[in-house]
Amino acid sequence: MGAALLPQCDSNHSDHVEEVSAPEKDNLQKIEEEGEIIFQQQTPESLGYNFTEEIAQVNHGVIQLATHQADSTFRVVKCYFKADMQPDTSELMKSEVELMFALGKHPKIGEAIEIFQDAHSYFLSMPYYDGGTLVGLKRRAVDAGVVLVEDWWKNVFCQCLEGLAYMHVQDVMHCDIKEPNIMLRSSDLDEPDVVLIDLGVAQRATTKRTIIYGTPGYIPPEVWEGKNWYPESDMFSLGVVVVQTLIGKTGIFTQNTRTYKEVFEATRKRPPPFELMPVEFPALQGLAQKLLEKDFQARPSASSMLEHPWKTQESTRGEDIDDRKRLSLKPFRRHNTCHATLVSLPPDDSTMEEGTSVAICWDAPDAPDAKMLGSPPTIAQDAPHDCFRATHVAVQDDLPTPVLRTTAVLPKKRRPKTSRRQLSFAV
Repeated sequence: MGAALLPQCDSNHSDHVEEVSAPEKDNLQKIEEEGEIIFQQQTPESLGYNFTEEIAQVNHGVIQLATHQADSTFRVVKCYFKADMQPDTSELMKSEVELMFALGKHPKIGEAIEIFQDAHSYFLSMPYYDGGTLVGLKRRAVDAGVVLVEDWWKNVFCQCLEGLAYMHVQDVMHCDIKEPNIMLRSSDLDEPDVVLIDLGVAQRATTKRTIIYGTPGYIPPEVWEGKNWYPESDMFSLGVVVVQTLIGKTGIFTQNTRTYKEVFEATRKRPPPFELMPVEFPALQGLAQKLLEKDFQARPSASSMLEHPWKTQESTRGEDIDDRKRLSLKPFRRHNTCHATLVSLPPDDSTMEEGTSVAICWDAPDAPDAKMLGSPPTIAQDAPHDCFRATHVAVQDDLPTPVLRTTAVLPKKRRPKTSRRQLSFAV
C-alpha cells in the first residue's frame, strides 16, 4: 500500500516498498464538518474490531487484519500512530481518506468503510479482498488450473485501465501503481475482479510537489525529473506491471542498481525486456510498448486504450508470413535456431488453439526438404525417435528472436547422427 518517499537521488534504495492490504464490502461511515473529514473518537474494541494479525508495517503505522463482530466479516484496518506523524504525513493521510470515500464508489478502486481515532492512533477501515495481489498471480492461476490465454490477461489489465481512467477523469493520479497495489476482490481466478488500492500518495492535478513520491522501478522518467505525476505517468507504472507480471520477474529498472540516481538513469535509458514477454501474447506486447514510452506525451491515456481494441502486432519477416497464430504452452526456453518453410500444426486441445500453418525456411545444407506432404506434426511427447523436434519462434525487427513453448514434430528425411537440430517456426 505504501510508497517509497524519495528525498534525494543519491541515497541507497530498495527495489520497492510492499505493503499488502486486503478488503470486502460494508456500510461506510464518513463524518464531515465544513468540508473536512473528522475522525470520530472511538476505540477499535468499542466498534467491534478484533485485530487478528499484522499484515504489514507502513510509514508511521501498521496495517492489521481484523474481524468485525457486528457482521462477522474480515476487515483491513490501517493504523496511523499519532506520535510518529509529521505535518506532511498528516496531510497525506487526510488526502487518502478523502479520496477513498470519493473514488471508492467506482468498482475498480478500493473503498473505505469508516474512520475513527483513539488516544494513540487514527484508524481507516477497509474491506478485505481475499483474492490477493498481482504478486505471484501467474503462479496462483496456474496452480488453480486456469489456462492463461491472452484474453485472460487482457481482462485483468483492462480492469486496471478502467480504474485509472476513472481516477484521471477526476484529475487524480494514483502515483504508486505496482503489483502489491492491485488486488482481486475474490479468490475466483477464472473471472478475476480487479481493484486498485492504496491512495496514500495520490496526487491531485492542482498539487505541485517538491518531493518525489512513488516506488523506485515504477516511477517514470518525467517524475524523476520534475517530481509531479501526470495521468500518463500512471500509465508507465502500469506498463512496468504488465511486463513484470508476464515475465514473472520484478525489478526491470532496478536490477543492478544501488542508488536512486542509478534507478533514474536505468528508467530513462534502459530498454524494457520486451523480448522476455510471451510471444503468444502480441496484443499485450503492444500494450506494454505503448505504456513504456520514455516520452510521457507519446503514451496513450487509459480511456483511449479502453476505447480502441488492442491490435495484434504483425510479423515483419517474409511476405509469406501473414497473421498466423502463435501457439504456446510449456515453460519459456531459449534455443539456438536454424530457419526453416511450410508446416501445418494441429489444434491444441490444452489451449483450445486452432490449427495453423507456419512458414518455415531452412538455412542448413543438410536440412530436410521443407515441404510437408504427410500428416501434420504431432505433439512432442508422442514423437517417434525418427522425427525432428521443432519449437515455434516469433519474429520481431529489433529484438532477439524469443522462443515459443509448444513443441511440434517434423517427419525426418535426413538427420546427422552427431548433432541434434532445433527448428524455428517463424510466425
